[in-house]
Amino acid sequence: MMSHQSRQLGNKIINIKALSFDLDDTLYDNKPVISKAYQLLYSYLEDNYPKVSDIFTFDSFVSSAITIRQEHPQIVDLNVIRRLHITATLTAAGYNINSAMEDRAFEVFWLARQDITLFPEANHVLTTLAKRFPMVAITNGNACIQRLNLDKFFQISISPVDTGEPKPHPSMFLYATDKLAIQPQELLHIGDSIDIDIVGAHKAGCRSIWFNPKQLSNTNHVADGVIENLSELLAVNFF
Repeated sequence: MMSHQSRQLGNKIINIKALSFDLDDTLYDNKPVISKAYQLLYSYLEDNYPKVSDIFTFDSFVSSAITIRQEHPQIVDLNVIRRLHITATLTAAGYNINSAMEDRAFEVFWLARQDITLFPEANHVLTTLAKRFPMVAITNGNACIQRLNLDKFFQISISPVDTGEPKPHPSMFLYATDKLAIQPQELLHIGDSIDIDIVGAHKAGCRSIWFNPKQLSNTNHVADGVIENLSELLAVNFF
């Protein structure tokens, strides 16, 4: 059923020619995916480089990954950040790391990071909408639409690697509209984060729908509509 707010605001969104979707936490729950990826990587390092567990507990290992990211705000490619974390971990444990060691460890994390389960309604919604609109993925993360089997829905996937800036910077949205040869106001973006997705789309002059499955109370936003379930996208009358 359509939420009251999306029903109330839907009529304001017209002349949409393409859709963009955030990936993490919009099409699937990403938190358990990343948690499992860290667990598998830590276990791999423990098994192959035992001195790692002398230096890091699992919790401190995860914390060190967050620290690495905070120390390198200029690096927008999360794959690079993951590799820096692996190198720093093995170096701290006293190992002389080479590219092959880094590659094997990185692959453990990267493959686990792609092991997602779509929200129950997502496949049907994406299948239906992809027949009616060109669609692109716009993500700050390093999910791979080919590995996720989402490339059948999305023409392209855009990340900060393509533009040098993550959301909420407008560059990825404008990159999408350029690739699709449409005006910014003709792109409708769906995402779960007000601060990242909705603000970013607004800065770019695009339309947006806030995906709010937790029914968070926030009326101070610039989204053109609010939904609590992805299936509501099929009922909104501006489609």
